[in-house]
Amino acid sequence: MKFFSTLFSKIGILLLAYFVVGALVGPPGSAAGHFPGRSATGGSLHAWLQWGIWVILWPIGVVFHHPTFTL
Repeated sequence: MKFFSTLFSKIGILLLAYFVVGALVGPPGSAAGHFPGRSATGGSLHAWLQWGIWVILWPIGVVFHHPTFTL
């Protein structure tokens, strides 16, 4: 019961908004709002791991991701 009361409290709503914004912003280098591939390959699992890390740490990427040069 404590889980549901926390989920629908102000903290729960803020956490939900945080994760939704992170998912919609998307990691740099990919189309925003798109999920990685669904095949069960090593590359796909790596892409999902990167995407998950991005969703959790997106404010850092938005603020500090300013590439100096591109190839």
